[in-house]
Amino acid sequence: AGERIQQALALQPKNAALHRSWGRYLVVRKEPKKAEEAFHKAIQLAPKDSSALVDLGNVYLGGLKRPDQAAKTFSSAVKLDPNNANAHFGLGASYAVLKKTTEAFSELETVVRLTPNNLAAYMAMGNLYQEQKDYDKARLAYDAALKIEPRFADAAMAKGDLLALQGRFGEAKQSY
Repeated sequence: AGERIQQALALQPKNAALHRSWGRYLVVRKEPKKAEEAFHKAIQLAPKDSSALVDLGNVYLGGLKRPDQAAKTFSSAVKLDPNNANAHFGLGASYAVLKKTTEAFSELETVVRLTPNNLAAYMAMGNLYQEQKDYDKARLAYDAALKIEPRFADAAMAKGDLLALQGRFGEAKQSY
């Protein structure tokens, strides 16, 4: 795949989508620094496209472990496209890492408003509520995910762990 993307880039060096593809390829290859460069090039070529900003934010949050920079990048993506659920999710995840829980919840609630069946958003909210020791709201978030997808193992396990933490072992076993 990398060779093909490089061939395409040689033919169309000003194609922002190809630079994004190269960046994504580099992410998979666990080369975040090079991926960052590719996404910057894509942003330079298509400054009004929020998707390259989301990709860059994900690199900052994951591979490069720079949550402050990730939050700024996701915020720029949200400003460009206020209805981009992925940008809001990334911003919420960045805020969660930065321990800005109020802001994180606000962003994740926006994700749920924009994409009501977003399992990752419910899981992230449940995990944040659990960190805050608001176990009732955590359970409700996990239940919301399970209502959408009853066989969603991550939500069933998280709910089981939460119930076990509360000493509700029978219910935990049922969730597991």
